[in-house]
Amino acid sequence: MSKELVVKDNSLIEANYNLTKMQQKLLIKAISLIEPESKQQIYKFSISDFASQVDLKKSKTIYSQMHAICDQLTNAKSFKIERENGNVAFINWVASAEYIPKEAVVEIEFSQKLMPFLFDLKKKFTKYYIANVMSLNSSYSMRMFEILKQYEGMGKRIIDLEDLRRMVGTTVENQDGTITRDYEMYGHFKSRVILPAQKELKAKTDIYFEFKEIRKGHSVCQIEFTILPNTKNIRKIHSLPSYDQLTIDIVAMQQEFEKKTGVAIKYDVLEKLVQEKGIDKVKKYIDNWHKFKHQTINNVLGFFIVAVTNDFDIPTKQNASYSNFEQRHYTEEELQHLYNNFVEK
Repeated sequence: MSKELVVKDNSLIEANYNLTKMQQKLLIKAISLIEPESKQQIYKFSISDFASQVDLKKSKTIYSQMHAICDQLTNAKSFKIERENGNVAFINWVASAEYIPKEAVVEIEFSQKLMPFLFDLKKKFTKYYIANVMSLNSSYSMRMFEILKQYEGMGKRIIDLEDLRRMVGTTVENQDGTITRDYEMYGHFKSRVILPAQKELKAKTDIYFEFKEIRKGHSVCQIEFTILPNTKNIRKIHSLPSYDQLTIDIVAMQQEFEKKTGVAIKYDVLEKLVQEKGIDKVKKYIDNWHKFKHQTINNVLGFFIVAVTNDFDIPTKQNASYSNFEQRHYTEEELQHLYNNFVEK
């Protein structure tokens, strides 16, 4: 299982379109699930995982947002790609986008015409870890990251200002041939697009950039970007686990916990424990649950939370007597209170 790599044809990265940051993130999430040489068009993922990646885990509106974003994606305008053979293609992002509330998942079906730009790519493509973009707060920052990531190996990129406006989506060519422009004055474009992206990429991604304005007379006509490795973020981003593999592992632990204890535990509770204490430690307490059987534990969930968060010793033949057993410090009411506090915090 990959660590959720996003792979796109470079012509898709440079295409002219204007999507919101959440629309882009939903698409990027689906793209990250594509396996090499796959021809699958439909991808399903947990809203809980998506919310974790975009830092909306505690949002009370994330599920209603999914309904709206799916609707927006299916109604999004097609975008234009000029092919190497001279053909001009107008392509829809998705054939369908379905929010399934009973399963708490989203299902994305890519359009047939989009598939060649995402699947089995052999040349002229860009690859990056999904963690680079999911925490970015601006759609412009997301586009700037991809545009510059494409040239990371070269370390430099000179882009005509009008091309840059088109690529980040502040200049959009409509299907009727008319042009919509935002931040037409360069000073506004610089302050609303380039400078915020420069700050955000340096804070959150594995690259950052410096830039120089190239002028023709008094007007800026090109931007020269210097693309640099962001060493303070590289290790953090490249070592993040795959959210999909993490989901599989947590679901497996969820099933094992119920099998061992006879009590169901919520996915979100296990996920929170994993985030705080690490997957190995949580799994250790589930695997060794039978070693606590010398004691009657009425509040299984409360005791489990306290044991993991307080690093209880696993009972052995030497320490398993009641007098050495730390559960004695907690009444059933206290365990319930500690469990509720953990779930709600």
